[in-house]
Amino acid sequence: PPPDRSRPSSVVFGPPTYLEHLANETKCAEERLRELQAELEDARTVKSISFDRFKDQPAKMSYYTGLPDGETFEALFSFLNATCTNILSARQAGQERARSVGGGRKKEEVFSLKEQLFVTLVRLRRGLDEDVLADMFFVNQSTISRLLTTWINFLYLRLCSIPIWPSVEGVTSNLPEAFMRLYPSTFVIIDCTELRVEVPLALPLQSQMYSSYKAHTTLKGLVGITPGGAVSFVSELFTGSISDREIVLSSGFMDMIKTLPRGSSVMADKGFDIEDLLA
Repeated sequence: PPPDRSRPSSVVFGPPTYLEHLANETKCAEERLRELQAELEDARTVKSISFDRFKDQPAKMSYYTGLPDGETFEALFSFLNATCTNILSARQAGQERARSVGGGRKKEEVFSLKEQLFVTLVRLRRGLDEDVLADMFFVNQSTISRLLTTWINFLYLRLCSIPIWPSVEGVTSNLPEAFMRLYPSTFVIIDCTELRVEVPLALPLQSQMYSSYKAHTTLKGLVGITPGGAVSFVSELFTGSISDREIVLSSGFMDMIKTLPRGSSVMADKGFDIEDLLA
């Protein structure tokens, strides 16, 4: 006869099977993962610095990036016309080839392009170590290093064509009071700066790059500013052994000086033996 389904079953089920146990463990692990992802997202939005966090805080934008406010940052980003295709460098090209062989996700993608520019400006403005930036933005140091190399090269390519050599009227109309009284004809103030670099393996190159002033291998550049403090000239980098006079002659600075009216003055440290060049 067919079983009577109105009566409760007398079958007793045993303990959960191993597969059921694994399913429960997996469900618990997935729930915990979602909780940790939410906590990480909260930490990134609340505790980290970012453009989205500070774009409406002019004082913070000025402190971290040197730009007066978020609108100026947006204008710079718009001018740069940064896209995923035009932000390319030799380093990225090498990474692209490596991914075509071994796969993997590009770590820089954790940042939007605006955030990448923000990180770069923070580095340039505040001079923070890469390890510090990595901790601040919740990534590893190698990601920050690749990002900075890429963006600094990109900024150079986009900004190097902008003329920064000022007009005579622009300089004279913004002379500080001390210069107006004591040095009214000053147009530009020049000095050299040196950047320490690793010692190259080639002995001839070591000799060329060794700076007796810094007692180390360096790269050396010539920088000019107006009396009002605006940067008006930046040369390419030369090997550290080059003299101040030689860098003035080789940097293109003399070509810019020729455009000035007679009577304009160049202020420099007494170590610059260039008085005869400017006479």
